[in-house]
Amino acid sequence: MPRVGILNFLEPTFADTCFPIYRSSYLITDSEVVYYENLLSGEMTLTSFCPRLSVNGALSKIEETFEFAVSDANHDSTVYITDGAFRFKVPNFW
Repeated sequence: MPRVGILNFLEPTFADTCFPIYRSSYLITDSEVVYYENLLSGEMTLTSFCPRLSVNGALSKIEETFEFAVSDANHDSTVYITDGAFRFKVPNFW
């Protein structure tokens, strides 16, 4: 799969004002809530970007894949998200 662009969540070197934002996940086990909010690794790969060519043309389309790992506060439990993907259409014209 060709890579159009890649963003390392821990080292986003190409943009000094960009950083990953993720929602803290949690798991309830035996009446205990465990929060997974420590980002250990991750990246997002831009696989396709088709810009909108005119105001009346087809919408822009962005496709990306992602993966990341988060751990609990004690770093004794880790959750791995792999093979994530999304695609969305953008109505803006650049």
